[in-house]
Amino acid sequence: YIFEGFKPVNAADAEVLKKFKRVVLDDDGDRDNPYTYGQWLRQRTIYNVKKADATIIFLHQLLNKLSSHSGSRLTWKMCDVLKKPFAIAYPDNWDTAVTQIEGLIRVHQPKILNIAGQRTMDRKVVKQLLKDAWKELVK
Repeated sequence: YIFEGFKPVNAADAEVLKKFKRVVLDDDGDRDNPYTYGQWLRQRTIYNVKKADATIIFLHQLLNKLSSHSGSRLTWKMCDVLKKPFAIAYPDNWDTAVTQIEGLIRVHQPKILNIAGQRTMDRKVVKQLLKDAWKELVK
């Protein structure tokens, strides 16, 4: 079984996922569903936004209705629909990204923070942005 939150990093990881049944948690408890991979990603995205107090979406480029990263668009839409606070961080603009993250955390003080974005985002970059934002919070 694979639980929501598992992030495939590349096509090989995505292929491995096909061998497993997916377990999706909903408000009624555990439910074992044989979702297609795309349906599972959608369900996981919705679940993560619902359960989090706030979300940070990490992107390489501007997010708009024409962009190809539908998962990030869905995250953005669900934050809006569910009235959940969120920030969009573009690592290419480091100082602004740190300020966005720091502001979201300072204002909303989330206990559960959903980290979302494109699968191609470098984990080390995301980690360093979060560290830099934390440094700003504790000043």
